[in-house]
Amino acid sequence: MDNCYKTKLKPNIMKRLNSGIFNLLRGTGHSTLPGTPALFLAGVLCFTAACKKEPEKVLQIETSSKKNAGASVSAVGDNIWYDKFVAYDNAYGDNSYTSTSTATLAWGESYMLRSYVKMWELTQNTAWLDKLTTHVDVIIANATDLGGDGYLDWGTTKYGDGGKYPYLVHDGMIALPIAQFVRLVHQYPTTLSAYATKAAAYRTFIETHVVPKWEDPNSYMGNCWVLYSSSTGYYKQPAFNAFPGQNYTQLPYNMMGPYAEMLWTMYDVNGNSFYNTRANQMAQNFKNALVTNGSAYKWKYAFVLPQIEDTSHGNLDVGMARESFNRAGTISGTHIAKISYAFTGIMWNQSVSAPLVKDNVDGTGTSYVYTKYIGDWIPMTQFNQNAWLIGAGQYRNFTIPSMDHNYAYNLVQLMAWDLEKVINQGFEYVAYHDATLPAQWVRGAGTTSEVRRYTADKKNGKASAAITSTTGDDLWQMLYQDWKQWKANTTYEVSFDVKTSGSNGARIFIQNVTAGTILGTVHDYPSSPSWTSQSFTVTTPSTTSPHLRLYLENNFKSTAGTALFDNVKIKRVGSAW
Repeated sequence: MDNCYKTKLKPNIMKRLNSGIFNLLRGTGHSTLPGTPALFLAGVLCFTAACKKEPEKVLQIETSSKKNAGASVSAVGDNIWYDKFVAYDNAYGDNSYTSTSTATLAWGESYMLRSYVKMWELTQNTAWLDKLTTHVDVIIANATDLGGDGYLDWGTTKYGDGGKYPYLVHDGMIALPIAQFVRLVHQYPTTLSAYATKAAAYRTFIETHVVPKWEDPNSYMGNCWVLYSSSTGYYKQPAFNAFPGQNYTQLPYNMMGPYAEMLWTMYDVNGNSFYNTRANQMAQNFKNALVTNGSAYKWKYAFVLPQIEDTSHGNLDVGMARESFNRAGTISGTHIAKISYAFTGIMWNQSVSAPLVKDNVDGTGTSYVYTKYIGDWIPMTQFNQNAWLIGAGQYRNFTIPSMDHNYAYNLVQLMAWDLEKVINQGFEYVAYHDATLPAQWVRGAGTTSEVRRYTADKKNGKASAAITSTTGDDLWQMLYQDWKQWKANTTYEVSFDVKTSGSNGARIFIQNVTAGTILGTVHDYPSSPSWTSQSFTVTTPSTTSPHLRLYLENNFKSTAGTALFDNVKIKRVGSAW
């Protein structure tokens, strides 16, 4: 402390040290900093700000050189989205992460970081996480104490009066994929143990610097949180004039969307209710802005402005809305269905062969300037498969002409929701119309207690699918999904994890519904009390005209027992994922 004192601690930092707490949540019933003990953070701020330690040393992050970021990844040759992304990443992926401007990091680099997280989830190839950590190490090392308040951050001169200011939306967009990485390591502690030290350092950075500065009345920004009601709140413009010509007494919805998603993601790691509550309050604030537009919703760009939200910024709104729904939050199935229909029913020109997306969420504007900026609209495939077709139709024959990381992120979302694969493979997502049913799966027979999404037992992730039969019911319980976009005369591998209870086993097969025949054979698996990984292959018909369907069932229709399925995947034989 003597050395820190000799560097002339700023009064607000000294006040924190003397009191031992941050009064960051004034008026909300909390008195300590969310996520980390306040006295510890006060010491950290002394260490980082007053003692002028380099941030990468404080957080013990190893930096790497800009070029050759992480291990190389090759194209696979059988999935155009994967191959297009690899080609783009090889050309441009390392071109933005050394920037010290949050405009570049947020609206560019953040999309690469989000893509790397998703690529690991899809392929389990840690080369993508190596690339991410190489980038994030440099990004965090470049953070500085812009406001002289002890909080490390970034800033940009792009929007303001020449001064370099931080922005909530930028912090949210940059920190979201970093938080997603931290959560991955938290969820897979054994598989990703090599990344534990980095994940811990990144978590400390978010909890110590990113989150508290927007709540602390003594920070450079001042306390920007406004609690409108017990369930609703929003962030306002900082005291300094960060947006000349605007008076954002309430920040635009898109500026809060990624920040809310980041808070939810961190909540999954630290379990601190503050993070969950703040995000829910912002989601409720957005929900209050929704206006019925036929069978859809429309909403404004900001509460204080008259213009309707545009398609591009709308990505950030719907990302928050979908996350809220998936957490059983304030956005209900009715709400998310109408938000989804804004995209598939109002904004889309209804062409599959030449799809275009209008400029605004109410279906106005035909310049189609944002038609390919739909990276967080594509996951609306969870509710309507046309969302994937809208993206696929635009990107299938499109080569990204220059550096635009937003385009690259769209390719990864097309991979994640590819109709050639099984949608909702791990049963992670819930159907908007039935909370007991996994999204995009159909209950062919049985009740909600017999065929359901099941969270009590799963191989990994959040859920599995459970199919239960009883003695003497003489009914095939089943869950199925129509298989789309498969290639003719091609051999595919079907892989899955399976577990059973009771005396019944499990059954899985693909039916040619058009011909009324089984593709290959029916695959029966005997009763097994432990999760086992299984697979088989099928060859598709010589033309793509038949209607194919994947079925999950019990082994016997009149024997008591439950079959659990997880990670049901279809890929072409030899494919990397």
